[in-house]
Amino acid sequence: MSNDFPLYFDPALFAQQQRIIKAEIGVGLIPRISEFVNHENTSLLIEFSFSKSELGFAMVQGFISGSVIQTCQRCMQDTEVVVEQPVHLIMVTAQKMELAQREGVEIYEYDGQGIETVNLVADEVILGLPIVVKHEELDQCDPKTKQWLQGFNDEDKASHRDNPFAQLKDLKIK
Repeated sequence: MSNDFPLYFDPALFAQQQRIIKAEIGVGLIPRISEFVNHENTSLLIEFSFSKSELGFAMVQGFISGSVIQTCQRCMQDTEVVVEQPVHLIMVTAQKMELAQREGVEIYEYDGQGIETVNLVADEVILGLPIVVKHEELDQCDPKTKQWLQGFNDEDKASHRDNPFAQLKDLKIK
């Protein structure tokens, strides 16, 4: 982990100072993400810049990018999943939630204390991961799975029947 990556940060202070965080962090160092990946030796590039919103709230903008290895749900083999998660958040306490909703930007609620940086990163990465993980192309899946899925699709095509209501389109109502 880079020395520029703080363990905790105060959103108001970082926004006032217009701080920038640029770091590369190993997925294995983010426990909530490591639950979703097969190999923890990959890393993510994090770039956050802090500023104030129009209404004066602490705001963080940036991105998280990299790739992780997950299990394809079709063939149960490893597949590389690209993470390209933009971040655009307003940091607010519960007392200011109603006012912050006027900004029209996603809100990250915190308790007024420092925010644990890895938790913020984990939240955003998890939002960016696919709900159903699979290889981009069926050709990348295990050959037996590919053959089975292609056979399944052929059966669907063969069992396709005419719509019984298709004849109704020819009837005219007077």
